[in-house]
Amino acid sequence: MQLCKATKLNYCMDTNTVEDIHNQARECIHSLQRQLSDLQLETEGLKSRLEYAEERLISSQAEKNDLVTKCNEEMSEPVSYTHLRAHETSLHLVCRLLLEKKKN
Repeated sequence: MQLCKATKLNYCMDTNTVEDIHNQARECIHSLQRQLSDLQLETEGLKSRLEYAEERLISSQAEKNDLVTKCNEEMSEPVSYTHLRAHETSLHLVCRLLLEKKKN
């Protein structure tokens, strides 16, 4: 009879151990699922930020190309010395006078 009680006790301990292990595994799986969900949300956020950055880069490159084209078009037209002097700022004037003085 004691053997049966001991066997039942071992069986209960084994059952609790298996049940505890099962619960721990279930908790671990739920924790991993939450972490995976968080990582997926973070990844989606990073993807949208990357897409936005790529769009801005493409837009910036297009604007740069437009400016370069415009500058090239404007620079290809000759301008008179009078025209240049008309747009001369005080800083340009000082620099020009200093350069002329240095030549003499």
